[in-house]
Amino acid sequence: MKEEMKMKPLFTAKVKAEHGRAGHMERLVQTQSNYLQQAMQLVSEEH
Repeated sequence: MKEEMKMKPLFTAKVKAEHGRAGHMERLVQTQSNYLQQAMQLVSEEH
């Protein structure tokens, strides 16, 4: 039982780290798609 208690904070920290990374990737993708949309608008305005 004591071993389990020791492992839990580690596990929680790992899950949080993974979750944070996933969120970061999502934001990156979001930003990139925003850039793409802006670029497409610029191109369509020029033509």
